Amino acid sequence: MLRIDRTSRLSIVCLALIITGFVWLSCDRDERKPDAQQAESKLDTDFSGRLTAALAADSVSAADSLNLLQLAYQAASFSAQFYNLQNALTKSYFYACHEKCEKASCSPGNILAAAMCYYLEGNADSAVLLCDLIESSDEKRANEATEIAAVIRQAAVPDRNLYSYYKETKLKTPVAIAFLAVADIDNGGSPKAWAADLQQYNKRAEFQPLAYAYSYALAQTGEIINAVNELTYYPPLTKNYPAPSFTEKVMIADSLFTQEIYLPQDLYIRMRIDDLLLRSLLDKALESTANPAARAIAALAEVKRLRGPQQEPLIARQADQSAQAATDIPATEEIVKALALVPSANLTVAERLKTIDNPIARAAFIKKSADQARLGENQEPLLDQEVNLLREQPFWEGRILISEALMKALGGPAAFKKMSNFGVLDLSVRNNPPEWLAIYARAGLEEGSQVALITQIIFNLTQHYPYAIGMYETMQMYNHLCKYY
Repeated sequence: MLRIDRTSRLSIVCLALIITGFVWLSCDRDERKPDAQQAESKLDTDFSGRLTAALAADSVSAADSLNLLQLAYQAASFSAQFYNLQNALTKSYFYACHEKCEKASCSPGNILAAAMCYYLEGNADSAVLLCDLIESSDEKRANEATEIAAVIRQAAVPDRNLYSYYKETKLKTPVAIAFLAVADIDNGGSPKAWAADLQQYNKRAEFQPLAYAYSYALAQTGEIINAVNELTYYPPLTKNYPAPSFTEKVMIADSLFTQEIYLPQDLYIRMRIDDLLLRSLLDKALESTANPAARAIAALAEVKRLRGPQQEPLIARQADQSAQAATDIPATEEIVKALALVPSANLTVAERLKTIDNPIARAAFIKKSADQARLGENQEPLLDQEVNLLREQPFWEGRILISEALMKALGGPAAFKKMSNFGVLDLSVRNNPPEWLAIYARAGLEEGSQVALITQIIFNLTQHYPYAIGMYETMQMYNHLCKYY
């Protein structure tokens, strides 16, 4: 067992208090519907509500600024994992219904949802193949499905001017227009032009996708705080859920089955806006101060891939600073130094770990090594050792990092078994960080025999984050797969 000296223990405590700071939910379990103000004050993991409130403050002190940075880090980390879970579920449902059902087919809407997942992940070829599958279906398609499939085909063409396509085609469905706006902006289109066009739409339920797309365009023009404020806020633990992206009528024998289809683009937009807010706050913090807590958040954001192409220069800059600056929080410097060791091929991962004492720094090092395929083969004993070490720590940041490394190194089924050592028995948001629950649920989806357990976790998550309630609806469909097909 790894021995941790007194200084390292103090470092762990300081780092965890500043960065992870999860204060478990203090609300009671009654069935009353709390209003937005109550939810914001009682739910520490209500990142959207707390961020909105913090950004609306009249003035921001240095302490408030660090708190805002921590909130932005937590929100971006969770949104990224929530989005990954939604995409994994949407694609898993598609493959299950396409391969296992009696007719070996999904509805066009569910095929389209999987196609959108692939496109937003950067796999346009797979998205187009799924659109071909929709075309070969005999089922009558909803207008939304027809238009979004057409947008995917256009967006997959290199150098296609999607804004011109928008002006020429006159799409009619809000979800298709919103998706086209996101695709064009991501492909280098003008966010200012889209913001001007989308600003005319209000926030009525049928226009919600356009309101989200407007927020995305604002964020990409640099108006990030306005973009956050424009996103619709859904208080936790209420029945105030967003409408589905579109509702599709599916023929079942001699009746009509109305199926609600939740597309992944709204959560994609939330994830990207949270990421842009974190980048903006980190850039300001790193330019104006040598605050070790800000440097620690920057390092952890990097290892979680939350800072895009700016990642690699950040590590080098921090490593230089750490050699010169006084070490106010040693754990901060341990993380920076541990990540700087990853590119070196002179020593194995196990040999490098002997030089790293801090458990969070060790977990960050392993996560980065797994991402760069540097762990090598037969690393289960090493990973088991780290799992056992982190079980003894009272803070979750290291467990989240090692859970991601387990997914990358071992795959879902093996990772799911090892991650079970971390979770509190009830698997509630009250007792487990939502970010970790999202990783654990995604691993369970790949394991395949844990549908009931994953359904419960997703229900727990969507009660606290109603803007993604469609995940629970999809999971219910997953539970009753082939009943209507």
